[in-house]
Amino acid sequence: MKMNNAKTGKARTAPAIQDDLESTGPIVGSGDFLADMGYANSDEMYLKFALAHAIGQIVREQRLTQIQVEELTGVPQSNVSRIVRGRVSGFSVEKLLDMLRSLGKDIEITVRDHNVRAETRGTIKVVFEAESAAA
Repeated sequence: MKMNNAKTGKARTAPAIQDDLESTGPIVGSGDFLADMGYANSDEMYLKFALAHAIGQIVREQRLTQIQVEELTGVPQSNVSRIVRGRVSGFSVEKLLDMLRSLGKDIEITVRDHNVRAETRGTIKVVFEAESAAA
């Protein structure tokens, strides 16, 4: 497929991804998007992404600036920016949990029996209760 470069106007060849998709059909994943994307520890990354999402939601709901979050959590503003944009590599789960506590949230971890066959691995689930939903 030939396309013109927007800046130079010269013809260039587009990647053959679209052609590959049309010829092979849909791509079937494993059911674990993060593992399919190449994350070695997809459970940990899921947890980090979910915690970062909760932090971002708190920042938006409370209309906090990143400087205010820095003052509350001790995490430098540049790192707050990375976290609320979902850039969680380099941050531990413990650090993200500590940030949530510094933002006034309680953390509750529940361990229970997995309700599927014993041969399958248990799941990780993060539930964030927004202020309006909390009792």
